[in-house]
Amino acid sequence: YSRLAYIIKASENADSRPVNVSATDLAARWKSSPRFDLYRDLIIAEVDGQDVGFGRVNWSDEPARRTYGLNGYIIPEWRRKGIGLALLNWLEERTRVHAGEHPTPDPCFNHINATQYQVGLHALVRQAGYGIKESWVLMVRPSLQDIPDTPLPEGLEVRPALPEQFPAIWCAVEEAYVPEGGPPPTGEIPEDFKNDANFQPELWQVAWEISTGKVVGSVMAYVNQAENKQLGIRRGYTEGISTTPAWRRRGVARALIARSLKAQREAGMIESALVCSGENLNNYKLYASCGFQEIKRDTVYEKPLNN
Repeated sequence: YSRLAYIIKASENADSRPVNVSATDLAARWKSSPRFDLYRDLIIAEVDGQDVGFGRVNWSDEPARRTYGLNGYIIPEWRRKGIGLALLNWLEERTRVHAGEHPTPDPCFNHINATQYQVGLHALVRQAGYGIKESWVLMVRPSLQDIPDTPLPEGLEVRPALPEQFPAIWCAVEEAYVPEGGPPPTGEIPEDFKNDANFQPELWQVAWEISTGKVVGSVMAYVNQAENKQLGIRRGYTEGISTTPAWRRRGVARALIARSLKAQREAGMIESALVCSGENLNNYKLYASCGFQEIKRDTVYEKPLNN
């Protein structure tokens, strides 16, 4: 684990993605992953007895599709020597083995994420037949000062997120994504989300319609304490932003974002971040108008497994 942690740090730092991961972090993370087998889903590149890179694959089932995530890391001085292609070939073969051992009627895709700084990776995956699926943008508000007082629309109020209200809150989140192809609302929060360290309802901002008692929007902010400790920062995350269709374009999200930023400031944070779709220009403009600035852009490439 120590050598793999070193490879990750050297690779990510070279790609302008500084991390401070430890062997202990890797051991805990990988041992708890149900769809990653350390002894079968990871390959190490070695040159003259020295570990210079590695690749790993995991998988997840999504609505009507299965995704295999392919990740690779190579220390800078050993790049552009064919190691990346060798790792990619092994990982793709491993996904085919997975598909045979865990069959599904749904189409399967290999996914690779590349940041704007990973020029070599972009070239490698394109040559290997991958196409662009989508992009994601990390945006940061570098200061939590000068947060505007943005009122909610008339008829709405913010209430604390209490456990007995979780089903109603989650049902509204699901309702917000139905027009974008999301499943019908159930109000059942996934167990892995509820058990995650970033499940922090004390920071949520939830707007209720007073006349009907229904949730119309929310921002599920959180503080990633582990990341802050690793990077030596004090950052909160303004995530889980949603508004039900009937209340869109009426200022609900903007007001809840402002309240969320203030809550993060009160929690001791000095900046906030979020990730948004690079294809959703309306959301991008909203977040930019709330003081968030684009820091980096990731491109998700995909290729059908049978290609």
